[in-house]
Amino acid sequence: MDHELSRLTTRRWIWIVDAKHLASKHMAQMSVTVSMIKYLRTVHNETLANIYLLNGGLLIKAAFKTLMPFINRAFYNSIVLLQGTRLELLMKFQARGWTVRDLEPLLARLLVEYS
Repeated sequence: MDHELSRLTTRRWIWIVDAKHLASKHMAQMSVTVSMIKYLRTVHNETLANIYLLNGGLLIKAAFKTLMPFINRAFYNSIVLLQGTRLELLMKFQARGWTVRDLEPLLARLLVEYS
């Protein structure tokens, strides 16, 4: 992962995580999540514009409470939680200034996942 992200050291970028299939069994891997947050916060703090968490539900909210000691306010504010169907997500992204063209790769994947 570091190799791919190292190319993003000068340009602003976003990360979209679809948590639709996240289950409580994944919470056992919290140490990986904490390590990833620390990495993003230290190495990509200046270039990571936002993290979009799609369809995380109550599990993501519970995880946030657990992870708060590892997240500073600026990093926390960069996280955007979005819930909805494929169409609802499209409308929410458009309301944030995204175009359909910007969203084509995400929408194509969601079409498969949400069918």
